[in-house]
Amino acid sequence: MRRPDGTKIISFDNMSSISLKCQYVKDKSSAGVIIWELSEDHRGGTSELLEVVGKSFGVRWRLPHRPPDHDQAPFKEADAGLKNPP
Repeated sequence: MRRPDGTKIISFDNMSSISLKCQYVKDKSSAGVIIWELSEDHRGGTSELLEVVGKSFGVRWRLPHRPPDHDQAPFKEADAGLKNPP
């Protein structure tokens, strides 16, 4: 979305757009994807967008369940995809 005066652009991704982007990366034989920010990617105790990325590249694990009042620190590495599954 763009402001009428053209000064701001707001964009977002959903499960479908992430899936298409991952397919593009695979079609182009690229080395992988970069994930900039996932702090709002929480629904039903999972990170939906990160799970789509994982499934697209054949990763078979789920992020740990996070309660609604979770502390961000223990999940930071997992959300970034840097931690091995438990």
